Amino acid sequence: MPASDALAMQAQLRQERPDKRSRRLAEKHLRGDRHVTVIELRSREYHGHGERTWVLDHRILVDGYYRRQWYGSGDERWWDYIYIHPHLRGPDDTPLVVTDKIRALVR
Repeated sequence: MPASDALAMQAQLRQERPDKRSRRLAEKHLRGDRHVTVIELRSREYHGHGERTWVLDHRILVDGYYRRQWYGSGDERWWDYIYIHPHLRGPDDTPLVVTDKIRALVR
């Protein structure tokens, strides 16, 4: 299972109202609902039995990102960053889900 799929299974979503300062900054850009969706990425232990099964039942647009690609073998190994272009993830015969999301990793 790719790491991004495993990470998506561990995400917890909740709706919350931003603090006063953030609301003021967002008033210029946000329309309608003043709540934001917070996605918490936490690792969780699996306590089930057997292998986990997960099926993507829709297609999503994956943003472009950089990945470390290893080259060579033995003592002659090195890595370089390569750019993975935006692409669609999921089976071709499933519907495309497009959402407006603002992504931020916060502590």
